[in-house]
Amino acid sequence: MRSEWRDKTHLPKHIQDAVATFCEKIEKIEGDNLVSIVLYGSGAKGGYNEYTSNINIVLVLEEASIEVLDRLAGVIHYGSQEFGIGVMVSEPHDLDRSTDVFPIKFRDIQRHYVILSGEDLIESLSIEETHLRLRCEQEFKNLMWRMRYFYLHRKHRSEQVEATLMSVTSEFLIATEALLYLETGESFTTKEEIVDAAAKELDFPASLLKKLLSLKQTKLKPNEDELRSLYQQLMELVTFAADLADRWTPDEDDEDEEDEDE
Repeated sequence: MRSEWRDKTHLPKHIQDAVATFCEKIEKIEGDNLVSIVLYGSGAKGGYNEYTSNINIVLVLEEASIEVLDRLAGVIHYGSQEFGIGVMVSEPHDLDRSTDVFPIKFRDIQRHYVILSGEDLIESLSIEETHLRLRCEQEFKNLMWRMRYFYLHRKHRSEQVEATLMSVTSEFLIATEALLYLETGESFTTKEEIVDAAAKELDFPASLLKKLLSLKQTKLKPNEDELRSLYQQLMELVTFAADLADRWTPDEDDEDEEDEDE
């Protein structure tokens, strides 16, 4: 493993120790087949909560055949069950060939990651704005349809309505950050930063977003009518965001500047 990785993470020491043991086992099992182990998500950018957060890992292997997966299954299953380690297994060529269809995910990884072992294949990934815009629209519209579907099946169970709101809020904020990047050229890290920027730059209702954050943080305990109102407002906001993403076009001034540089 790389010697300096602990200082770059936002993980408590006992979790760092668990990650170190996990990585050392992977290194021993895979040897030369191992290309890279990458930490991303809250463990790399901050906001990690031992009780609610996963430890997100990209495991890059020269070959990810069924035989290789057989070798790794026990270690990865144990890491998942005991410490919440979630592993995305990839071969090197998978990364470059996936940024067009998963630009939000790979942009998020590229902005905040720590190389635990091996090579850095993340820094050189190329993510195009046209792909990012299309994925933003897809994410928002997918949320829009899912929220309608879930409400039809869960409206009589307030705890399920609340759980849906919490889940959708997380996904909505990730897509919103990508849309903010397209609109402003700036990146935002914390949920609070995203909420403030969305209110200022996209005219999203700050009061609603702050209530949803409080709900996620279990600081807000709405009754059934309040849950219904929050659900309705978020559905309307998701639809509005999908329309923004659908209509987004590159800034003409930026394009002119690029042409002049050439």
